[in-house]
Amino acid sequence: MNTFNPPKKHQNATPRRRWGRERTREPIKRRGYNFIGTFAILITTFFECSTSAKTNFVVNTSSDPANVFECSLTATPMDVTIAGKTVHAMTYKDDAPVAVAPCPCDGIPILVMNLKVGQMVICHFKNSLPIATTPEGASIHWHGIELDNESDGTAVTQDALQEGQTYTYRFKVTRPGLFWFHSHMTPGNTTFAGMYGVILIPNNIEPTLVTANKLPPSNFTYTMALSDIEFNPTNSAPDYGKVGKLLDGVWTDINDLVNKCHQNPGNGNDACNAAGTPGKTVLLNGENPNTTPTTNDVPSGQRVRLHLLNEALSRHFRLKLLNAASNQISLYRIGGQGGLLNNPRLEGGVQGTRDTGFDPGEVAIGSGDRVDTIALLSGNEGDIIRLVGNPLKKPPGSTLPPTFALDKGLPVNYPVAFFRIRGVKPTPDPVPCTCDTILEGTSEQVPRLTGPTNSLTDGRPCPGTNNHVIRLTNAQTVNGQNKTEPAIDLSEGALEGNAGNGDFLTLPHPTTARYARVGDLLELSVRNETETVHPFHLHGFSLQPMRVLDNASGNTIYTYNYNEFVDTIDVYGGGLDAATNKTPGQTLVFRVRLEDRSKICDQATGPVLLPCGDGPLGGAVGRWLFHCHIFSHAGLGMMSELVVLDNSQETKWRQRPDLTPTGVDVMATASAGSKTVAEDFLCSSNGWITGVRIWGSWINDVVDANATFELKFWTDVPAFGGTPSRPGWQIWRRLYPAGTYTSSLEAFVFPNEAFYDPSQNNIIGFDTQVHRYGFAIPQCRETFDRLLPNTASGFYQHSGNIYWLSVTAYTTNGTFGWKTCVLNDRYNDDGSWSPTLIGPQWRELRYPSSHSFAQQSMGLAFELDNPATIAMPTNSPVPPIMSAPPLSVGLSGNQIIISWEVGGILQYADNITGPWTDLDGAARPYLTPADAPRRFYRVRMP
Repeated sequence: MNTFNPPKKHQNATPRRRWGRERTREPIKRRGYNFIGTFAILITTFFECSTSAKTNFVVNTSSDPANVFECSLTATPMDVTIAGKTVHAMTYKDDAPVAVAPCPCDGIPILVMNLKVGQMVICHFKNSLPIATTPEGASIHWHGIELDNESDGTAVTQDALQEGQTYTYRFKVTRPGLFWFHSHMTPGNTTFAGMYGVILIPNNIEPTLVTANKLPPSNFTYTMALSDIEFNPTNSAPDYGKVGKLLDGVWTDINDLVNKCHQNPGNGNDACNAAGTPGKTVLLNGENPNTTPTTNDVPSGQRVRLHLLNEALSRHFRLKLLNAASNQISLYRIGGQGGLLNNPRLEGGVQGTRDTGFDPGEVAIGSGDRVDTIALLSGNEGDIIRLVGNPLKKPPGSTLPPTFALDKGLPVNYPVAFFRIRGVKPTPDPVPCTCDTILEGTSEQVPRLTGPTNSLTDGRPCPGTNNHVIRLTNAQTVNGQNKTEPAIDLSEGALEGNAGNGDFLTLPHPTTARYARVGDLLELSVRNETETVHPFHLHGFSLQPMRVLDNASGNTIYTYNYNEFVDTIDVYGGGLDAATNKTPGQTLVFRVRLEDRSKICDQATGPVLLPCGDGPLGGAVGRWLFHCHIFSHAGLGMMSELVVLDNSQETKWRQRPDLTPTGVDVMATASAGSKTVAEDFLCSSNGWITGVRIWGSWINDVVDANATFELKFWTDVPAFGGTPSRPGWQIWRRLYPAGTYTSSLEAFVFPNEAFYDPSQNNIIGFDTQVHRYGFAIPQCRETFDRLLPNTASGFYQHSGNIYWLSVTAYTTNGTFGWKTCVLNDRYNDDGSWSPTLIGPQWRELRYPSSHSFAQQSMGLAFELDNPATIAMPTNSPVPPIMSAPPLSVGLSGNQIIISWEVGGILQYADNITGPWTDLDGAARPYLTPADAPRRFYRVRMP
């Protein structure tokens, strides 16, 4: 490991972040990883450095019989030297003991992890970034890897790590390819300042391909992490070395630039331009190739392999190779994000009728993209071959500059890497050809996603849409007003950043969210309606590009005639037509299969974790972001999510309906005397409740097909003294209008069964038809919103807890009753009913004296479903929201005494529906005058 000067304190930063909310207040164990040290841009037998030879850490990845890669990383500030200047960088520091003498060169240390398909990754992560300068916290997002949702490292899958907190990621590697990692908690500042690394996962067949001379050997394979940076170079300034951009004479970090852009969006806003343009200093593996050029020696006639990874915020690297005479050497793409291709490809130019925006033999790599290329290097002794970058071409037909000037100020043929001809290969390699084979005809050949596709979930369980076209736009509609700002479907998606302490559990689903189920094969489209190019990135799954459409005509302009899996892909915009003021742009059509994977639970010290259990399936279920990978575009709103729901159900609780004349229907109708009817059940294992079925009848068989049902879950108040158990704290509620539930005629009862009104303690009618009603419950994280439990979308039960389910029917044409269960099927003691819609006062349910089961306890008929494939753990590290305690109220003189059993914050409201106000710091018990205007009280758990 390199040694560096002690970190200097950064300048104070404004705590307000556009990407997040306002916050109050690395050993890689050497099981398979490389360290690309400062200046070390490749793995070879010879390195040049300004002061001495370089050393690369190379570790045998096959030495671990358990097939485990374990690492320990710390997010830390680190002062480094770039282009002769001190820079206040941020890095993922490897905490493993140094096994090799460190390179004395300068630059940002870039870690490289060498993994294998099927390997278990255990990475211990600690955030040591000061909260004063990095209030957004940190995480690790494993860009492109198909892991289980909990380990994705985003603001909707985990808490942002605050200073000093730790998190252990645990997942299995499922696919080969070039990947990388960076923080995904308002990541502009951290990534721009150097917090990123490289992940290499080879195809299993690669040693055979090297032996057959289809791939260059490891000593002519170069891993190149491409990025850029910008910082204050004036050593006399108080913020010397600060990473960011100069705005109005002040060095401002990326997140603050995005926030300032959001406050005053538009093309003329200097903050928007600064946030969305490349950094001035190009970096290759943490070094600037202009001031510290590293030359790689290659014999003439040797094929070289370049792993090229774009880890910049906004820069598109349009790269080409030039020989000593400045003539182009073609780069052939042999793979990238999804591992090797079946055959080499020569990209660029016009393909089909689509102008790719770069020349044949070049590669264009957008932010987050990775490509695997080969090229034949030839020349005379001492010749220097250059890998250079260039600005993107304007979009085809463009008459005006793009709104977001991604290439503003980029020079022509700026240096990226250098190769020097030394010697001649005895048997020169042939020039690469698209006619060559790589994986074609082998067991690892890349397949085509074919067959019928599934639709997005129509009955959306949470806010969202089932539109298969994802629109990338330059306009948002906020509170009825249009804003010029990157967006998905004309809507803002604020899904970056949380404040920790369980905050990730309450981030709402945007209206642009899409929903599908595990195992679905989807065909979706990304339509670019802007003037520039956007690298579209989908988390958690690999998509297969199918074709490209012209937005103006709708015609197909390119069909992908090769198979590949990617997670990040450029979608081109169009030139602004001055006559029509339109930007036709292009549409990418892709397929993605939502393959399940194992669920391996993460661990943490400090951050909240979801209840979790390891299992062979269930890892695909959860919230997966998709967004433009130009960081400022994502932060401003060009972001949404694909929510993957479990596809299998299993009945976890059943109380069978009494379909004989002894069955009774208990009135549960909002307009009647018995408005709410409830039954209790025991949770035996943690998990989502995904479906409820109840049985019931209508008095005199007058059925209201347009009835609305209200389901609620409640905590349990145990029996004490002579008082039976009853519902306590309402923790979930959902209304089901007609069309949102299923209904079927289950049975006829001859001659009839009784319809019971407990408010009159009397049989008031009869019926003969028994109906079954089914209600789907989504798996939405708002379940954990302790502040607004009544707005929850999904319901998560915790092992060992007793809950109550209540039913109310809203009807204008009939009276509904909930069916009793078979006498011995009931749980615990009596069911309950209430003459109100809000619960208390609860009364027990017993059969009336006129019934053959007179005075025996009544139970109600229902079933509860859980996902069948998700392992249910036996313990829960998260304090369940069900622990919100019931209140007890007493009167002493002119004082009301309110008490509750455990901690929490007392709230009051004038109406049962709120709004609720905290009585923060209220002592327990709480005393208030009996004539106080406050009518309702509750306790919220912190």
